[in-house]
Parts: sequence; structure tokens; C-alpha cells
Amino acid sequence: MKRRTRHRSRAAQILAIVAVVVLAIGVAALAMLALTQSKGTSTTASVSPVPTFDLGVDTDAETASPTPSVQATVSFDPAKERFLTVGSGVMWRGIAGECGSVAPVIERSLDDGETWVDVTPTYREIGQLLALESFADGQAEVIALVGADCEPQALRTFTQGEFWEPYPEVLASATFISPDASGTVVMAGVEVEAPCDAPHGIRTAGANVVLICDWMAYVGNVELASESGGDEWNAVDAQDVIAITTTTDSVAVAHLDESCDGLAVSVINFADDALATASSICAEEADGASPAALAIASPAGDVLWSGDSLVQLP
Repeated sequence: MKRRTRHRSRAAQILAIVAVVVLAIGVAALAMLALTQSKGTSTTASVSPVPTFDLGVDTDAETASPTPSVQATVSFDPAKERFLTVGSGVMWRGIAGECGSVAPVIERSLDDGETWVDVTPTYREIGQLLALESFADGQAEVIALVGADCEPQALRTFTQGEFWEPYPEVLASATFISPDASGTVVMAGVEVEAPCDAPHGIRTAGANVVLICDWMAYVGNVELASESGGDEWNAVDAQDVIAITTTTDSVAVAHLDESCDGLAVSVINFADDALATASSICAEEADGASPAALAIASPAGDVLWSGDSLVQLP
């Protein structure tokens, strides 16, 4: 009986050892299989690239560097919005300011921008510029927010900026971005919806109205707005627009372009109710990361105010 019991005990030990070996072999095989499969399949999630403007130029995705958008290079501050206009032998420029917190500035130059004289009518309690235009032998007019209540007024000077007087009839026919309603343009007393919630850079010539919305340029018409309250806007074929101006038959835009180290300035003619690009030049002296203002000063050419520079354009 003792021999039979010992034999059974030894057999059980052998079976246990065999089972352990088989189990170890199975675990090793499963580990090798998992390792082989993991080499063929990546478990890292892909991250989509941050969207950027491409300025309308097709590039090779493998070799091209991302083109920075306007938002990455220019942070628009309404208080720093610039205005520039050229009259008969006189240049006028301004910085908007913000009513109640940042004072506006209006300056005049008689030597093509070499020197400037501050002619801001502080005694009129001017709080913010909405528009600046030259007229009548180099004189100027502004649409501004005035007084403690920041009410819109039209002011004109006939004394080279020394004295300014209010002209209610000028305000009634003026075009400017409403200070009271987001995304609204006032055209000759008619409120018109803009193409975006925060338009800026508005300029007028005759019935033409141009402005910047979401770094795109748009053209509207005062007469259509006056007749029917129409808010039809035509987009100009230019992206990343920093500054804009217009004549009765064309619009000029200063914009970022990957082919220009400064600012590209493109002129678009109005032809048969279509917008067709006529010419484009590169203003290398301009600073694409700074606020700018553009003025058409025919026949001498356009003028671009960018950073600390006043650039004469052919």
C-alpha cells in the first residue's frame, strides 16, 4: 500500500510540472502574437492642423510652411484704427481712440507727411473718430463721437484745423459704422446690416461704400440703401485685408500676400458691375503686423500709412 501511494504522489507531481510548462509556453506565445500585431498598427491619434489662410495660393502640403493668418499677426483694436486722406496740398490723418477712455488724434501735414501738426479739437470734447475726409481746397471734415454722451456729430474746419464747427446736415447724409448697433452701417440716415458683426475701415466715394469684415473687403452702395434699405454687399477678390479705400470707379486694398514681405496693394476697377483686379504692387516698407490706412492721391499715386512710415505708391 505504501508503494502504491508513493507512486500516485510522484505521478501527480509530474502532471503538475507538465501543466506549468504548458501554461508558460501558452503565455509566451500570446505575448509574441500581441507584440507582432502592435508593430503593424499605430494606436497614436492623429491631430488635425490648426487652420490658416492660404491667401488663395495652392501649395505642396508636404513642403510648404503654414501661412500665418491676419488674426495671428494683426490684433485689430478699434481704438487704434487709422484714417488717412489727401486734399489739395494737404494730408490729414487720424487715430480713432475710444470714447471715454482713449483720446483720438487728428493731424495735418503741408509737406507730404514729413512733419505733422496736431489739430485735434479737444475743446469740442471729441471722444472718438468714425470718419475723416478732405474737401474744399484741402479742408477737412470728421464724423466723431462728442461729449459725455458720445453722440455722433459731423465737424468741419475751414481754418486748416484751427477751429471746427458742427454741421448737422452733413451728419444726416454721412456714412459711418454705427456706434450703437453691432454689425450696422449708417448710410445717409438709413441703418444697413453689414456683412459681419464687427465691420471697420469704412470709406466712401460718391455712392460707393467699402469696408472690411472678417479681413475681407466688401463694396456697397449708398443710393441702394437710401432707396430701399438694401444691404447688398459684393466681396472683393482679396483676403487678409488690412486697409481699404475707394474712388467712384475703383477700390484699393492693402493686404497680406505670401509673395510680398510688407503689404500688397491691389487696385480693383468697377467694370460692368463686376470687380476685376487691375493691378497689384508690393509695398515692402509697410509693416504687415501694424494698423494701416490707405488713401488715393491721384495723380501723385496712392499713399499708405503703416507703422511709422508713410509710403508713396506709384
